[in-house]
Amino acid sequence: MKTAKIILILAAVMVLTAPALADWDEGDPDKMHYPQLPKVGGWDVDFNAMTLADDWRCSQSGPVSDVHFWISWEQNNIQPINWLSMAIYDDIPDPDGPGPLYSMPGTELWYGDTGGNDFSFTVRDWTPSWQGWFDPVTGYYNLNDHSLTQQVNIFDILEPFVQEEGVIYWLAIDPGPLPYIGWKESGSLHFGDDAVYWMWYELRDPISNSSLDLAFVITPEPATLSLLALGGLALMRRRKK
Repeated sequence: MKTAKIILILAAVMVLTAPALADWDEGDPDKMHYPQLPKVGGWDVDFNAMTLADDWRCSQSGPVSDVHFWISWEQNNIQPINWLSMAIYDDIPDPDGPGPLYSMPGTELWYGDTGGNDFSFTVRDWTPSWQGWFDPVTGYYNLNDHSLTQQVNIFDILEPFVQEEGVIYWLAIDPGPLPYIGWKESGSLHFGDDAVYWMWYELRDPISNSSLDLAFVITPEPATLSLLALGGLALMRRRKK
């Protein structure tokens, strides 16, 4: 009976902590070149019914089991996210170095969406700050357009893609036909090439024409549940003795 009680308690704790484990906070582990955190006062790039993608270099081989990215909404018009797709591509390197060409996504290596129950996601509020809005298709932009920021956490990925240390990949996300949604610009050090949109056109700042990266992080699978399970097993062994 005591063993059964411990198992039930552990199961309850796992259920209660699962949503929190999906979150990522600055300083938590990652397995990419470095986390690309949101830029304070930066742009949100409109990707209503349009795919945006950015590159990363793997720093730890293993499954891509958790992905986190940051969004805002034009004029703070928050909408429910009912569908989301994510894809991983290999890298087509920049063919001419400092020339006008640039690297971009190549072959699709993995794809999943919420319609196929390929992964779960949660959304939580993040530190607010005034941001600009930028539509790369029309060229429209508006400074100080909105203030709300959210983090989207993708987890419970079925058959996740297995990345290899040192290899560059591209993360592509599409929210479907969802108005007002924008993927936040990264304020971290510029990595690799510019992010891209739609038919893999280069993303550039609408005012300065400087490079634009997007805010996201690839993380290891949360270890908390594993630690809870190990702790429970250890407790059970002690009780048996």
